[in-house]
Amino acid sequence: MSKSEKQDSGGRKQDRVGASARLNREVWLVRAMDAIGREARGRMSVDELVKAVGVTKGSFYWHFKSRADFLDQLLEFWIVTFTNSIRDLASGMDSDPVERLVTVAESVIRHQGAKYDISMHAWALRDPKVAQAVKRAEKIRFDYVGSLFRELGFQGRELDMRTRTFVVFYSFEAGLQTTQSKSARIERIRPQVEMLTRT
Repeated sequence: MSKSEKQDSGGRKQDRVGASARLNREVWLVRAMDAIGREARGRMSVDELVKAVGVTKGSFYWHFKSRADFLDQLLEFWIVTFTNSIRDLASGMDSDPVERLVTVAESVIRHQGAKYDISMHAWALRDPKVAQAVKRAEKIRFDYVGSLFRELGFQGRELDMRTRTFVVFYSFEAGLQTTQSKSARIERIRPQVEMLTRT
């Protein structure tokens, strides 16, 4: 074994990379999502991924056992970071449903919560595992937003229509508002939510 390599606890040979050079797992996943979005395809080989992210193959295998493991972690990261975290932030508030809807929308825009939605939906058309993850994320979003409209007294078609309008709009709004500033988009949130919650 060369001086530039070491074995991990499982006996796998790993490149030795300094702390400053080795990306932590979260940064790796964010950069990988950016690369996949730029390339507009998900079926990237490990070699293509590390080249797109700008790291060595050793960096990849430091964090992921295989490409399949990478995909599992990437999809879970996308759901937790861009769906669960926004839901959890709003659900932890001691406020009425309208304010929680405003918080969801503001979080999506402020923190680019829908940044990868278009890429993920396009990827889902070609990969069943990604399609399952997209469906899971959509269910979480529809269930939570629907619960807020239900608290406001909406039922049946009214509940379904308002829930779908909110979720679909804020999932794809970023792709439609490329010429407008973030502050301008945020300023419109409350009037939009008030329109959707008006009886």
